[in-house]
Amino acid sequence: MSPEILSVFIFTVLLKETIGHGMMLEPPNRSSLWRFDESVTPNYQDNQIFCGGAYVQWGLNGGKCGVCGDTYTDPHPQENENTGKYGQGKIVRTYQSGSIIDVEVYLSKNHLGSFEFSLCEIEDSNSPESGEDCFQVLPLADGSLQYSVLSNEKDVHLQLQLPQGKTCAHCVLRWHYRAGNNWGDCGDGTWAKGCGAQETFRTCADIAIVVRQILGHGMMLEPPNRSSLWRYFNDSPINYDDNQNFCGGRPVQWDLFNGSCGVCGDRFDDPHPQANENTGTYGRGVIARTYASGSEINVTIELTSNHKGNFQYSLCVLEDPDGPESGEDCFCSLILGDGKTQFDVSSDMVNVTHSVILPYNLKCDRCVLRWHYTAGNSWGDCGNGTSADGCGPQETFRSCADVRIV
Repeated sequence: MSPEILSVFIFTVLLKETIGHGMMLEPPNRSSLWRFDESVTPNYQDNQIFCGGAYVQWGLNGGKCGVCGDTYTDPHPQENENTGKYGQGKIVRTYQSGSIIDVEVYLSKNHLGSFEFSLCEIEDSNSPESGEDCFQVLPLADGSLQYSVLSNEKDVHLQLQLPQGKTCAHCVLRWHYRAGNNWGDCGDGTWAKGCGAQETFRTCADIAIVVRQILGHGMMLEPPNRSSLWRYFNDSPINYDDNQNFCGGRPVQWDLFNGSCGVCGDRFDDPHPQANENTGTYGRGVIARTYASGSEINVTIELTSNHKGNFQYSLCVLEDPDGPESGEDCFCSLILGDGKTQFDVSSDMVNVTHSVILPYNLKCDRCVLRWHYTAGNSWGDCGNGTSADGCGPQETFRSCADVRIV
């Protein structure tokens, strides 16, 4: 059969199907991130990242597809590749090395077939993925490498096993869906549904993987911080990860940015306004508490995982209520009720309540009270020829709350 006739044949067969649609929503893939974060570029066709369509993929490109679902021949960076239109490097989830993680796939049209998942570590944050060789298949929690889709499934919840010992400041988790509703050549002289050329979907999500034993969690709950306001006010945007505003994770903070962090705990290179900055996703300007100038106030911290270290507090007077905080220079250190500048965390603490003194003669309609937690459980270089827990780079957490001082 000539190439021209073959192309027409494939095109005719594949047009008989109803185009299947699907996307990975947990973790949020690049093209669907706008559904969770209004600051990113929307893709209203995020359920059809399908290699350009069946005819393009098979009739023109010999079955080839872009690494993250774009048309194979699109120029690089392709829209869903790293540094592409939707691949802006925003880390959507941070996981522990070797852990079992939840994934969710939404099928707006189910066409049987199977799912596979794979992982690629970004070698150059300023360039697209290096290619298919970068992606290593991940097993499901039950050890299998594929999930066979049932005919009535729409929301599919699965679990994946991350590699033991694997850490990365920026990895790409990829969902690959090979549909199975087309009739095709099985290669053994027979024809059947699911054989031969099938429609393909792919979506990619940006994640980080950190060392299991150093993933500490915590948040300031009194006054309620921006990411936790939803626990108190029904109309506040929900952040189920409000206990891990930790600068993108230790590898991101230290390996990529030499310890730098967003002023309110976001990843340092996130675009402004960052999610926890003023005017960001969670920084909606809701005044959580009103205090008297010069008063001694109570703060409460919840540690869902305790990793020793210390707390510090600072205050920033917002110069522009319609813009993010101006930077680190805006935050001035506060004194604790006992006169110290930091609170040392003992290993048995979970809920910590202590007092902070507000400056005398300072009044503000919009101030930002910040909790800063430097963990102390990682082994590191103390700078004097010795090494110990608490030395060197440590995990960092931050929470910001909007307050008024009268």
